Amino acid sequence: MTLSLTLQGHIRLGQAAQRVVQEMDKKNAKQTGSNLRPLVFELSLSNPDKGTIDAKELKDRISRFGTGMEGPWPVVITRCSLFTEKSKLFPGCWFVVGADTAIRIVNPKYYGNDKWAMFQAVGNIFQSGVRLVVGARVEKSGKLESLTTIYEYLRSLHQSIFEGLAGGFIEIPSSTFRLDISSTQIRNNERCRK
Repeated sequence: MTLSLTLQGHIRLGQAAQRVVQEMDKKNAKQTGSNLRPLVFELSLSNPDKGTIDAKELKDRISRFGTGMEGPWPVVITRCSLFTEKSKLFPGCWFVVGADTAIRIVNPKYYGNDKWAMFQAVGNIFQSGVRLVVGARVEKSGKLESLTTIYEYLRSLHQSIFEGLAGGFIEIPSSTFRLDISSTQIRNNERCRK
């Protein structure tokens, strides 16, 4: 079985995050040698924007983590559709996400359209030790989304929100990794070819 483009992108994003975090650890004298933090993939059965995946789709996605690109890769399956839930299940975990996902995490839409409720919820996520390691993405319009985009968005909500949440994000520089297509787009393209 060839490794899908979706999984290749996720693995490369994860590996880029490992390198960035390893450099941070070295600078902070938390790590010596060349050991990388473990990379584990989390697959949620539900997504607030995309609904729930069925058993067939779940089996298909899990099978893609078999071998290849230094695999097999460990996969944790959860029912956590929101990062507020994921942070309770995995406190202290550093989640690797694309900039588009990071922007959704701080979107007040998921917190009753209340920016202060979002501020409190995401603040609680970060207080649990969770960090969001963010990779740049090019959106459909061709605009590059990165940590800068997230910071601008947080500032547009309120300067105090930016100041309170900015420290929870870690950037994967776009020169290190950039993905210009979403996993949903790749999966749709792969289905069309079948």
